[in-house]
Amino acid sequence: MPASLSRLAPDRIARHETSPRNADLVLGILSLVGCGIFTGIPAWIMGKNDLKEMDAATMDPEGRQLTNIGKILGMVSCILTVVMICGYVILFGALGGFLMTQQK
Repeated sequence: MPASLSRLAPDRIARHETSPRNADLVLGILSLVGCGIFTGIPAWIMGKNDLKEMDAATMDPEGRQLTNIGKILGMVSCILTVVMICGYVILFGALGGFLMTQQK
């Protein structure tokens, strides 16, 4: 048994070994390279939950840094998506207003 798992509760060790490693990091990266909010939200939620489990000593803290990076990438992707949507609304609103004034 790895030393990092020795402090975990015995009933949680099997659960940890079968859980997907770095799934939140993969989702965070995918959210930035094209999947946007569809993988950003799950990365943010999974990262938050995994960090809580690591703090409660029910999950191996070995991948804490990668988990935190995945969570942050998910957060950045969600924020960028919201900013871009707001930008499109403002742009098309201004364009629509400009076109309306030109038709009169």
